[in-house]
Amino acid sequence: MSDEQTKNLDPRSFEERLFNELGSMRKQFSKLETRMAALEMRIGALEKRMDAIEERLTSLEERVDRRLLETRPMWEALQATMTRLDEKVGLMGRDLYDIRSDVSAHDKWLKEHERRLNS
Repeated sequence: MSDEQTKNLDPRSFEERLFNELGSMRKQFSKLETRMAALEMRIGALEKRMDAIEERLTSLEERVDRRLLETRPMWEALQATMTRLDEKVGLMGRDLYDIRSDVSAHDKWLKEHERRLNS
């Protein structure tokens, strides 16, 4: 072996190098713990916000259900009224066509009689 290769070796002892590496790992682990704690806090805050949103949504759903119960009888009455109006309008339309038919028949009858009287 040449002297050049042995000059590049770390002069510290194995134990010293090991303790330095362990210290470095502890620092990195400490940083990771800090970051994890921060993430846990953020997740906790998100969970609280999510719980608040769920409460608001539940409250809103309950309010909508109550309003539906309140307005359902009015809506059903309105639908029944509209159905009756639709039937009446249909009946009026049929009556109008009957009247137009009768007027047309009477017009023909009058024209025929006028023609006979004038001839």
